[in-house]
Amino acid sequence: MAITPAQVEEAVARWGLDSTAAPVLDRLAAYGNLLLHWNARFALTSIRDEVELIERHLVEGVFAAAHHPDVLTALDFGSGTGVPGLAIALCRPEIQVRSEERRVGKECRSRW
Repeated sequence: MAITPAQVEEAVARWGLDSTAAPVLDRLAAYGNLLLHWNARFALTSIRDEVELIERHLVEGVFAAAHHPDVLTALDFGSGTGVPGLAIALCRPEIQVRSEERRVGKECRSRW
């Protein structure tokens, strides 16, 4: 079963993060679905349950975005699955986010 924008919307509402996530709910859901897909092949995270993935990765990433200081750039070192860097980049497009991961198999060198 796929993660839907409605599921993400419900979860961010419980955390009071509606305004931070509202413009990118569809993109957060798409990211969650990609994470589920690739996690089955590469064991990126121990979380396998959709609901837990929404709460522990997507919503916590949105929480980080909502409370991130107003800066021009940010580094997410040890990003692995892209959290919280990707959520910060999606929710706070004014911040240039760079993610780095040193562990082989989880390597992520991206600028969003």
